[in-house]
Amino acid sequence: MNNMSISYLEFLVAVIILSCILLYGIGASAPDNSTQSPSVMKSAAEISSADKNNEQMKAKKSAHQPHPTVKPGAAVSLKNIEPLYAPAPGVYEYQVQLVSPNHTGVMTVDVSTSDGVAIVSPERRFEFALQEGGEYLVPLTIDADSEGRFYIQLHVTIEVNGQTSARAIAAVLQVGEPVAKAQKTTSGDSAGKSDSVISLPAQETISPR
Repeated sequence: MNNMSISYLEFLVAVIILSCILLYGIGASAPDNSTQSPSVMKSAAEISSADKNNEQMKAKKSAHQPHPTVKPGAAVSLKNIEPLYAPAPGVYEYQVQLVSPNHTGVMTVDVSTSDGVAIVSPERRFEFALQEGGEYLVPLTIDADSEGRFYIQLHVTIEVNGQTSARAIAAVLQVGEPVAKAQKTTSGDSAGKSDSVISLPAQETISPR
């Protein structure tokens, strides 16, 4: 009976030792998920590189897309580009005539002059409702102190459907005879030659807003 008890105890001890060995082996052989395999790391690097390439291609595509252009200035001009004329210094009345292809909107005109002439009429700001085929008169009374070439500056703003554009136009005012024509008239060798026409067109500058 004692021999059987000893054998049974030995069997239990052997089972316990074997169980511990198996548990230890399973724990040691379990994979460490905290460390990624080289193939996983490679896939992540490829995805990151692909994303960068996509972003670069989108940036290049955006750079080559056409961007909307801005209108250079208000669609308005002088109807007659010939200079205004005054035979001698003094006070004169003029009507500067503007035309615009726009048939809707509002046009505002602010008038100033270069040195040597002055506006003596009370109105220096004019507002017009644009219409199809419209011509817009700007009446001015100008006081010219001396002979020479001067400028009447028209700062025009047009607003159509909430969009504003602007343009600066300069009409020429010639007081007295132009210098070139006066010299030719007094020149002794001008006999037998026809007088040439001197063109003094209006000067125009564009100022987009």
